[in-house]
Amino acid sequence: MFLDEQRGLQHQLSSSSFLHDYADPVNALESFVTDSSMNRTGWSNDEYDQLIADSKVESDEAARYELLYQAEKLLMDEMPIFPVHYNNQVHLHDELVKDIVRHPVGYVELKWQTKPNNYSLQKEVQNNALPSTW
Repeated sequence: MFLDEQRGLQHQLSSSSFLHDYADPVNALESFVTDSSMNRTGWSNDEYDQLIADSKVESDEAARYELLYQAEKLLMDEMPIFPVHYNNQVHLHDELVKDIVRHPVGYVELKWQTKPNNYSLQKEVQNNALPSTW
């Protein structure tokens, strides 16, 4: 806990994380509206709340993304949070293996993956085709 003497406020630092449920910016941004159970910051901003509410009923995609951009800018300008780490995933797979499902939010599903019946033979042929300097 630390004191912001200029504004007479006390602040507390904590660590948190978030994984998207679906690939849309509102999924993360709606977590910071005033009455969201995900808003563990205590931050509240009426303009932000209205931008998020408006984005949820806007049918024009460009206008909707502009509302979300304005909301994100407001969130970052007032900075009740500051991202310090982003999760990244790197996956390598053999091009002979097909039907790996990669979801836009980062999940990988292997239950539908397929590979040729003669997969090991194809791998041997492929390996023998490598340049001799390897």
